[in-house]
Amino acid sequence: MKDPVVDSWLVLDGAVRALGRHRARFEAACAAVGVRVPGGGWSGFWTRVAAATPRTGAWFPQVRAVPGGEPEFVLRPAPARMPDVAVWVPGDAAQDRRIAPRLKGPDLDDLMALRHRAREVGADEALLVSPDGWVVEAANSSLMWWEDDVFCIPARVLPALDGVTVGLILEEAVRRGIEVRERLARPEDLRPHEVWLTSALQGIRPVSRWVGPDGSEVPAASAPRAAEWVAWLRNVT
Repeated sequence: MKDPVVDSWLVLDGAVRALGRHRARFEAACAAVGVRVPGGGWSGFWTRVAAATPRTGAWFPQVRAVPGGEPEFVLRPAPARMPDVAVWVPGDAAQDRRIAPRLKGPDLDDLMALRHRAREVGADEALLVSPDGWVVEAANSSLMWWEDDVFCIPARVLPALDGVTVGLILEEAVRRGIEVRERLARPEDLRPHEVWLTSALQGIRPVSRWVGPDGSEVPAASAPRAAEWVAWLRNVT
C-alpha cells in the first residue's frame, strides 16, 4: 500500500475533543502500514503539532504519512459545520469499493468522489452499503440510530472505520444504562428511526432527508434525542 494514512480533529479556540484517541488511532495506523517513527519519537512529533496549532479560531488539522516515510502535519481551516445532514443512498450496493476500510486515509480520494456524487443530487453525505446490502457507515461519518430506547450501530463484522466520536457516544450510552445493540440493517430499515451521522468535524448530525439514486427525497424520521446529546458532546474533552 502506497496511499497515506491520515487523521484529523476539530480545534476550536485551542480546545480539542479526545485528541489522545486520534493520536492513538493514527499511531496504530502508521505501525500497521510501516511508517517510520518520526525523529524525536512520537512525543516530539505531537509536541510540534501542538505548537503549530493556533490557540484561536476554528481549525481542522491533518496528520498524514505514507509507508516508509515519516508523518507530516498540515494545518487547515475548519470546513463549515452543519446541524443536520441529507444522506444519499446509491442504487448499486457494490459502490463500496474501499481497499482498507479500517484505516483512515487510503480510500480518502474515492470517498471524496462519492460525496461529490451525493452533492450532485442534493445530498451532503453518501451511505456506504455492503455488497450484501447492509448499511456500514457514511463516506466520512459513522452511523448510529435509535430503535425505541435502544442505541444501534452497524454490526462490527462489517468493515467500518473505528470512529472516535461514535466511541465516545457509545461509552456515554453505557454509562447512562442505555442498551447498545449491533444490527444488520438495510437502508430502508433506517427510515422509521432517528438516525445520526457522527464525526470529529461535525459531531452529531441527525439525518434530515434520505435522497435516492435519482435525487428523489424521502423525509427522515424526527430526531428528538439529538439536541441533548449534541449539548453533551460539546462539553466532552
